[in-house]
Amino acid sequence: MTLISDIANFFSMLHLIGFSELPWGWKAFIIYGAIFVIFALISLIQSLIGCVTILLRFREVPAEDIFRVLRSNSLPLITFVVPAYNEKKDILHTVRNMLSLSYRYKRVIIVNDGSKDETFELLYHNFSLHPVPPSCPGTFVTSEIKSYYASTKYPDLLVIDKVNGGKADALNAGLNACTSEIVICADADTLVDDKAFNRLIRPFLLHPDTVAAHASIGNVNGCTIADNRIVKINFPKKMLLGFQVIDFMKGFLVERLGISWTKGSLVIPGNFGMFKLSALLEIGGYDRTSIIEDTEIITRMHMHYLERKKPYRITYLPDIVAWTEAPETIKTLGRQRMRWYKGTTQNIWEYRKMWFNPKYRSIGLYVCPMTVFEKISPLIEISGFIILGFAVLNSQADVFLVLSLAAVSWCFLMLLVMLTLVIEFIAYETYVTWVDFARIMKCVLCYTSYHYLLMWWRIKGLYAPKPKKVGWVPIREGYDKVQNQ
Repeated sequence: MTLISDIANFFSMLHLIGFSELPWGWKAFIIYGAIFVIFALISLIQSLIGCVTILLRFREVPAEDIFRVLRSNSLPLITFVVPAYNEKKDILHTVRNMLSLSYRYKRVIIVNDGSKDETFELLYHNFSLHPVPPSCPGTFVTSEIKSYYASTKYPDLLVIDKVNGGKADALNAGLNACTSEIVICADADTLVDDKAFNRLIRPFLLHPDTVAAHASIGNVNGCTIADNRIVKINFPKKMLLGFQVIDFMKGFLVERLGISWTKGSLVIPGNFGMFKLSALLEIGGYDRTSIIEDTEIITRMHMHYLERKKPYRITYLPDIVAWTEAPETIKTLGRQRMRWYKGTTQNIWEYRKMWFNPKYRSIGLYVCPMTVFEKISPLIEISGFIILGFAVLNSQADVFLVLSLAAVSWCFLMLLVMLTLVIEFIAYETYVTWVDFARIMKCVLCYTSYHYLLMWWRIKGLYAPKPKKVGWVPIREGYDKVQNQ
């Protein structure tokens, strides 16, 4: 009732100032200006919450506490589940990286999902694989399993060779073979940061109701890699890659932390997410028909626990735990983003009953509505430019005020980007050289062009019919190629 009365008061105020008597161009200017102010304030508040959360984060987790926890002999076993399809460029780096992590109680399961390249052959010869009988029949239905393989060199490694069924199907096949309490679902081009990974286990140890946890993802492009580790972090030389680095920072350090007061966002990145296995089993595993399985399973997890009024936590840590390869060209970036945007459109529509529904608490009353607005915001922005431009041409609005509104919106976007970079520098100092600073500022000055490129893909991604078959979209150049770019 309060929201309805506020809306009524707003329209009453517009009537008092003579809104109905204004030319249509001025009405459009006021409406679009009000929309911009409202959501600019929301974005600014989210950014400030992100700043405070990061400061509290450093007070909460002293370094010595992490090492004390890791020396414990009662740590839980963790299983990495890594689906792989045509990953010959990165698969050896990824497996060796995970096997060499300092966390003692771990297991790695690689699921070869019918690769057509030499992915399986590389695994077979480099890790001395031999066939073994299946030890766990599992609960999820998947495509046909050809065979299971163990390694004579690495007892913690298991490889599952199966018929192609898609990423979600491969993840379910890996979950069928899991016996550990905690499972990590990661992509086959992921390099895990050893120190940061040790922090991610902490929420599961401190809070028994934690069902999932995730952290920031970094872009490996431009970095120096040695011994399956990132030994030197550099900001990429190419502007397209630099835009993606800033976009990741903005998405994780501002947007994710900005909703930290809720039960969490509607997605844990498929690159790297940590789950309680019992929670995944309880909700039925990954949906094999979803375009973007990592978003769908988290949304379903929220709905499952909130409907049953069961306590749960989905934790986000701002530390960069995993590094992944970013698309090198506009074409491959477009393919990646179109999958993301079509997938989120499909997902938010599928769970539309959660919108504005108090039954789902902050997820239904805030996170879902903000996700819907994020989906339609490109249409609002584009229509604003078109309508206000047409109003100026027909002398229905003042050209100076319209241009001022456009300039303010562009400057605000730059402000959010700069605030993100300040948060990152104060908290982590990932990029510290003057060369990195020069490359960052070049990307900041041109970031508006990248914003409109993303806007075009977002608009195209609003049309998302249910696909008959969900396949893989591998976009890899390989770590050997993306170094120092």
